[in-house]
Amino acid sequence: MERAQVLKARADTANAQRDYAAFRSTQAEAGRLAERAARAQEATWRTAFEKEARDGQARIDLARADADRAGAALDGLRRQLSAVLAAERGTAGGAQPAAAGPAAGSALDLLADMLSGGGTALVDLARFADAAHAAGLTCQRSVEALR
Repeated sequence: MERAQVLKARADTANAQRDYAAFRSTQAEAGRLAERAARAQEATWRTAFEKEARDGQARIDLARADADRAGAALDGLRRQLSAVLAAERGTAGGAQPAAAGPAAGSALDLLADMLSGGGTALVDLARFADAAHAAGLTCQRSVEALR
């Protein structure tokens, strides 16, 4: 009877060891699959994030180019206004009626003052606002891409 109990205990131990080895193998495979799935998800997130970063940089570059064009247009307006002011001051001596000269000169001087000081500040402000807007959109879209 004792021998039968020992043999049964050995068989039970062998079965338990086999079951434990199968469990460990299953768990190891599950771990490998989970790791693979996590890496695939990370790659998906990285791809989406990098796409949003590229798109965001393109938006920022476009905003900078727009601001540069606006600055160039402002410079062109300043040059045109300088030419108009020079022409107006050169002809104000006698070619125009007396009443029109001072009023026209005052309006042109006011326009020149507005374009000389505020124009540059407005272009700089627009450049900053466009860049901040593009950066904010990029941040928002990057977070949404990671969801």
